[in-house]
Amino acid sequence: MRVESMWSTGLRTVLAVLYMIAVALALGAVWMALSMRVYSAHAWFALVAGLAMGYATRAWITPRRNTGVALAVVGTFLAMVYMACLRVGLQLAAVMGLGYVHTLKTAGIDMLLAFARNTLDMRVLVATLIGMALAAWIAWRRGSSREQAELTHRAP
Repeated sequence: MRVESMWSTGLRTVLAVLYMIAVALALGAVWMALSMRVYSAHAWFALVAGLAMGYATRAWITPRRNTGVALAVVGTFLAMVYMACLRVGLQLAAVMGLGYVHTLKTAGIDMLLAFARNTLDMRVLVATLIGMALAAWIAWRRGSSREQAELTHRAP
């Protein structure tokens, strides 16, 4: 294997992980906003997050199957964790009477993660697991013939 291709593969992997994190955080924020508006469907937004993460991973992040599946599953889980932290921060801000950003800064990531872990219910966890499976399935499926042609004709 040539040095250039090793650097290229490594750079592609690092960028794919960074893009996955960006998409997952955006999905988590949207999930939190939707769940604040329609709380009765809060857990089932995990399916929408998994669906969106699977399509985004396959279409924008990486067309490779194994990498895409791993990134889609981890991204869906990261979106759920981020959504839970944002919701806990919003609840803390409401209880303490402080601003949202000030509460997030004051609480810190450790406190938000601890409260988020304690406030998650079984419905959200089960729906997230189903959403992760959905994201994996969508990322695993073969894309269009154009995507497959790009993969096979890509220079080494």
